[in-house]
Amino acid sequence: MNKWWQNLEKGGIFWLRLSFLLVRLLPDFIVKFFAIFISFFYFIFAANARRSIYKFYKILWEFQGKSRIPMIKKVFYCYLNFYEFAVCLADKIAVWCGKFDFSRLRIEDEQWLLNTLKNQEKGKILLSYHFGNSEIARSFEHKLGKSKIYILMYGKNSQNFINFMNKISKEKINIIFVEELGIEQVLELEKIINSGSHIAMMSDRVSINASKNESISFLGKECLFPSGAFDLARILNTQVLSTLCLRKRNFYSLVIKELKSDEKDKRSLAKDQQKKYIKILEEYVIKEPKLWFNFYDFWSYDNA
Repeated sequence: MNKWWQNLEKGGIFWLRLSFLLVRLLPDFIVKFFAIFISFFYFIFAANARRSIYKFYKILWEFQGKSRIPMIKKVFYCYLNFYEFAVCLADKIAVWCGKFDFSRLRIEDEQWLLNTLKNQEKGKILLSYHFGNSEIARSFEHKLGKSKIYILMYGKNSQNFINFMNKISKEKINIIFVEELGIEQVLELEKIINSGSHIAMMSDRVSINASKNESISFLGKECLFPSGAFDLARILNTQVLSTLCLRKRNFYSLVIKELKSDEKDKRSLAKDQQKKYIKILEEYVIKEPKLWFNFYDFWSYDNA
């Protein structure tokens, strides 16, 4: 079985180019119409991804105590994740090429967010998930004054995706690629944090370094989560925030929460923050399961 980082990003370069043309040339409602058919194609032919989403729903429904779900409902719910992913990709492209209407973004507790992130002397680490559309959240960067957002990414499985993104993007996207965090990379990140800018990264998929993974209960079953982001926050001595951007019917809701902890020991603090981060994910996954975009066996230790 391939590990998640050995898989190509969903939507190869052909589908990216096709999506870009659709988004650039057509009204939003027609793009959403085409998303129905593109996502249906993937739903039918991407068997491994489909089985993984089925397993996700099986675990979710068991966690909720739901034992008898009609087959047609199972199929429909599973397809919704593929459709929402297609819409998510279209909206990402709309952001990159300057076509997204940011009046559709609603920020929960916006004043607190600006007080926390705007013109800071020391930056924060913003953690997001493969759940919802974190790219939309990048749109509030222009409100942060001198504070910028740098995206920390694992590059092996997404180089074509990033090259395409940079080619069509209207604004410069600050991306830092890493394979392993060494001394040089940590010093570079420390410089960013100390300049008042922020580091954004995903932290819900296992690390390529098995020693950096923790076994934690999620939806009632043990699975592995990476601890690297929390260790990095400990090393850089900075705050960690959870970032969620959820698509509603006609708008996106941005929810950013500080991962507070009363732990004094730094290692215990990192572990407690990680558990809170996962608890937030669990809470929102239960509310909006169709926004779950991990199209691989999330609970398999073979992915570690």
